[in-house]
Amino acid sequence: MTHIQSIEVWHKDLEFKEPYWLAGGRLKFEVLDSTIVRVICSDGTIGWGESCPWGHTYIPGFGPGARAAMPFLADVLLGEDPLHIDYLNQKMDIQLPGHLYAKSALDIALWDIKAKRLNVPLFVALGGAFGEDVLVNSSIST
Repeated sequence: MTHIQSIEVWHKDLEFKEPYWLAGGRLKFEVLDSTIVRVICSDGTIGWGESCPWGHTYIPGFGPGARAAMPFLADVLLGEDPLHIDYLNQKMDIQLPGHLYAKSALDIALWDIKAKRLNVPLFVALGGAFGEDVLVNSSIST
């Protein structure tokens, strides 16, 4: 059985070309703190994920918190089958309630592994390109 062998974590500051303003000009962003993870399986399969919350002044999640959570989350993932994504998300929720911004990087990496193991594009592993169009919103800097 293939299992999660190791989890590596990096920090990357993502700088804007120009400041980005939100909340009517009250919140200024010049850089976002991103956490990148690499989940390595015993069969050599590698999954990549990222968490990049919108700064500590905008949402209840921040980049350094994502990295601080990783040792706690790795404790329950190491040695597990990476294809049991729902089960692994439950284990992470028990180990560290909340903090979805931190868990998202690992969840993305697990889906990346699943798609690679199934030898299909990620969108197929997630259920395919079916359904109706979805309207989206976009932030526009002031």
